[in-house]
Amino acid sequence: MPDANIKYMGAWQEISARIQARDRILLSFIALAATLVGISLSRADLAFTVVGVGYAALASALLERHHDLMMSYLGYFQKAIAESDGLGKGTPEWRSSEFVHQAFGARLMRDVAQLLVIAFGAVPALYIAKKNIAPGWGYLALMWYGSLACSLAAFVMVVQTIRDRRRLLRKESAVQGPHDPARHGIWRSL
Repeated sequence: MPDANIKYMGAWQEISARIQARDRILLSFIALAATLVGISLSRADLAFTVVGVGYAALASALLERHHDLMMSYLGYFQKAIAESDGLGKGTPEWRSSEFVHQAFGARLMRDVAQLLVIAFGAVPALYIAKKNIAPGWGYLALMWYGSLACSLAAFVMVVQTIRDRRRLLRKESAVQGPHDPARHGIWRSL
């Protein structure tokens, strides 16, 4: 059975890997959205290719949600290890009320940036693709409405991730009190 330090460091390595994966997902979405918009603007017969941005937005939001929530759970695991095995007595812990407020504030800024990236990718994409849809309910219209639904669902996923993180934060006893980010106005609004 590995000792507490090995468990703690193993969780930290996984958190680091998930941060990198989450950032790669967002950067891949940005690259895909920009590429599809560029292709769709290059020739009229390729304009509808941009409809894939909405589907990609949902896929990236779901993957990022998974990584974000797993990072939260791994952080709680690290906190439990540090508390149970007395690691770092007298040294501040990442999950302590001293640091968690700033960390969750930074995560919220990243979530807002993700919402803006989705909006700046999906809105122009849907506008460009809408021009090529004939009246009625053909397959192009169904694909366009599917892309619209996926874009909206991506927004909902990001907001739900923020809400779930707030719920998890409230369960954690170390942040109860004046440093509880879940009590601040920006958190309550979501």
